[in-house]
Amino acid sequence: METKETNLFDLIKAFFVWLRSCFYGFLRILGGMLRLTYQHWIIVGSITLLFSCVSLYYSRPSHRTYAAKMLIQVNGTKTDEVTRIMEPLSALVLDCVNDKLSLNALLNTDDSTTRGLKRLEFCKSQLTDDIWSISQKVSDTLHTLVPSYIEVTAYTFNLNSLPDLQSSLLSFLNSNSTLVRNYESFERQHRFSHELYINQMQYIDSLSRHIYVESPSVIGTHLAGNTLLVGEQRKQTFENQLKEFSQLADFESQILSMCSAPAVVISDFAIPHKAVNGRLRSLLMFAVIGWLVGIVLAALYSKRREIIGYLGRTN
Repeated sequence: METKETNLFDLIKAFFVWLRSCFYGFLRILGGMLRLTYQHWIIVGSITLLFSCVSLYYSRPSHRTYAAKMLIQVNGTKTDEVTRIMEPLSALVLDCVNDKLSLNALLNTDDSTTRGLKRLEFCKSQLTDDIWSISQKVSDTLHTLVPSYIEVTAYTFNLNSLPDLQSSLLSFLNSNSTLVRNYESFERQHRFSHELYINQMQYIDSLSRHIYVESPSVIGTHLAGNTLLVGEQRKQTFENQLKEFSQLADFESQILSMCSAPAVVISDFAIPHKAVNGRLRSLLMFAVIGWLVGIVLAALYSKRREIIGYLGRTN
């Protein structure tokens, strides 16, 4: 036991020794970078200033890129299959300089919609539990297919084109043969389930009315709360079953009312207040990059004699 405790203590001690060495190593590297900055401030300052000027051009108002997000509900098709269908759009957006016509043709739109679009991203969104207000018990009972949700992020500096881009993306999904076929099956399944639960409710209601109202000849039969008393024997009424089938029918009705097409928009493109390449953010990023590049150039300049000598060696 003492050996195990000693080994654990040695491991903890070794970890803190390693952590201290990493901290002092970081301080030495930072000190070396600051020393190079001080010794060759002209080189480092010039490169940093150059990168800062580039950042001003990169973040100019006419080309500030915004990341607008929208949420699409897809009915009947799994998320992985939807993202696979939409992958060609992402590839064409990245290659829009060489293949802009193909992107416009795929979206059935013109250049005014895709102008300024730099990137399209599609990912799964975990919003099923938030959107469908149904108890966990009913959800577990269904064992059925519920809609999936895709979050679309468009990186663009042409904010005026977002409504047209949203319509084009929705039309692209709703005209896809795979999504249409899956949606038709999805709708048939939920309509059948809804009718089934309604019929079960009507059957149970009719049966309970026959037992409790239309058959008074059953000796000793009367109701006490939610319990039917027949002599000494207690029998549950059908209220619990009616409540359960009513919840299931309401859930199916909710799905049918919200799922009117293979794909529907849950939330429109939301325009963020800050650009991805905002002026302050871009200035800080480019200044740091310029400082690091300047330090590398300063280090090469300080070792120029050794480098020239190494390059000039014949063997």
